[in-house]
Amino acid sequence: MIKNFKHKGLKKLFEDDNRSGVNPNHAEKLLDLLDRLDAASVADDMNFPGSRFHQLLGNRQGQYSRSYALTE
Repeated sequence: MIKNFKHKGLKKLFEDDNRSGVNPNHAEKLLDLLDRLDAASVADDMNFPGSRFHQLLGNRQGQYSRSYALTE
């Protein structure tokens, strides 16, 4: 379900497994998140326990937000 990327480093990571554009300590978790986003067919597929998934309001209607901890 990933349509496009605004961050060149994330695009390289997802398409080519090139980690040069992201923090190497976060690369594995970012890949996991990108794989989940790509596999999702509807927005609610990203609603995991504890993620605080919610639809945005105002001029950002139709967009969603969720939390994802990159560090432990």
